[in-house]
Amino acid sequence: MHHYLDVRYILARGYKTIEHHKLSVENGVFLVYEVMEKELQQTAFKYDGKKFAIKNNTDNGEVSVDTIFVYHQNESIIWAEYSGGDIIKGNLLGNVNTDFTLDFFYHHINIDGKIRIIGKCHSVPVITSDNKLELHEDCQWLNGDKTRGKSILYKIL
Repeated sequence: MHHYLDVRYILARGYKTIEHHKLSVENGVFLVYEVMEKELQQTAFKYDGKKFAIKNNTDNGEVSVDTIFVYHQNESIIWAEYSGGDIIKGNLLGNVNTDFTLDFFYHHINIDGKIRIIGKCHSVPVITSDNKLELHEDCQWLNGDKTRGKSILYKIL
């Protein structure tokens, strides 16, 4: 009885042969095997089409648990629309860094008709112990009181 794995199956998955071996075992039986390697790539976070909601936010932030963020991505460019709660309409625009963190600027208009001109944010993706995606954010308003804050968003879709 012969047992073998079709090498074409393995090669199709990105492995490359680096050595070929043939050993005589006993009774005219040979053990034939390949030493193979595969370059592993870091799994990328893909933000495009994902929706996030606020898990918690500092007091100086205007977004709330009723605010929904819809993300879009084209290569390293990230943008999103957000609304809900005290936010009528908001937008963010920035970059996805090589470590999958986000750096972006944001602005919105709230239900009082007040336009919040601009803020900046650094967002770090975190996979929780229950395998959920969160964005841990450090933000600062660049107008008005220029206060800093922290928030956590969680992926809802």
